[in-house]
Amino acid sequence: MIKKLKIKFIVTAMVAISALLFLILATINIVNFSLVTADADRVIGMITQTENGFGEPLSAPSGQWQPEGRGRMGPDAPDTQASIRYFTFAFDESGSVREVHFRMSAISRDDAALWAESLKNKTRGWTRSIYRYSVYRKNGETFVTVVDSGRELLPSYRVLWASIIGSVTGLIVSFLVILFLSGKFVKPLLDSDKRQKAFISDASREMKTPLTAIAVDKEVLKERFGENESTRSIDRQVDKLFGLTLKLNELLVYERGQVEKEKFDLSSEIRDAVGEFKEIAEKKGLSVESDLEDKVELSGDRSLISKALRESLDNAVKFGKTFVRCCLKKTDDRIIISFANDADGLPENLRGGEYDRVFERFFKGAPNGEGKGLGLSIVKEIVLLHGGRVKATVKNDLFTLKVEL
Repeated sequence: MIKKLKIKFIVTAMVAISALLFLILATINIVNFSLVTADADRVIGMITQTENGFGEPLSAPSGQWQPEGRGRMGPDAPDTQASIRYFTFAFDESGSVREVHFRMSAISRDDAALWAESLKNKTRGWTRSIYRYSVYRKNGETFVTVVDSGRELLPSYRVLWASIIGSVTGLIVSFLVILFLSGKFVKPLLDSDKRQKAFISDASREMKTPLTAIAVDKEVLKERFGENESTRSIDRQVDKLFGLTLKLNELLVYERGQVEKEKFDLSSEIRDAVGEFKEIAEKKGLSVESDLEDKVELSGDRSLISKALRESLDNAVKFGKTFVRCCLKKTDDRIIISFANDADGLPENLRGGEYDRVFERFFKGAPNGEGKGLGLSIVKEIVLLHGGRVKATVKNDLFTLKVEL
């Protein structure tokens, strides 16, 4: 249980950190690439404003300084405009093509024309990874402009790769730190669990001697004064205490035990257990319902599974109000067993959806204090020994215990 809690803590912390990193880095990279896209579209818009595109770079007469463009950044800067590589081709309705702009050295004019023709039925987007294109109509012609944005995209890709490497490194470091801290966080729980197990072991051992003495003294009283209500009451209490010590010992054994597996008919085992508890349930005025799939086989410790089944049925019968229901079905490689019973309402100590508390040692959900608070703890330990899982749910005053094997 403590080990699972530690794993749950690590997983939860790592998921939270991963989600936060992903959100931050995704936002940064999306904004970064969106700005590059916006600049590329702006460049295309400036190119298509005139027939000459950007024209020739600005030049100044010898010995004179021109302030135009000083301090400008992006597409508005003359030096940037002079370095942009792009081409535009126009297509008329007959399919003939003419060159409008061509300032690109990475591709020939003929290849550029074929490339533009492949894009003329589209609208706008990215092509060949680093080229931004736009298609528009004017004076009966279809214009295709393609701009090389590789230089602008390079820093963005560097930021992307740096963020990926940084995130992976950060996650590894975070995992190591959380792994180290998780041991410190669960240590108080681990110490408490060890102390509780030690107490259970000592208590179950120490209780046997006085219980035996009480039982012997009770027999002496019965011989001297005969059986009466007091001796019968002592009998009942001694039986309860002996049952408690037996369950305490069983719980410790199950927590440390090993499973000796054998294949057996689980359907038959549950049917026998339901039959045993049917008479007890009917005496309490409970109807017993069962829906058991036939010939369901399980590989496990038959005696332990039988114990878990009877503890689950005992819990359902003990706290049932009008009925007890047991179901068994097999889906793919999972076997699902459920025990359900109606109740008089949710106990105050189970409100808020913390229904798995019923598996805690000594937890008592019944307001009248009935039960020892160990039965479902034993069920959980047996199910975990078999690699399964068990869950408790409450809905509309219907308590359901679901076991998956």
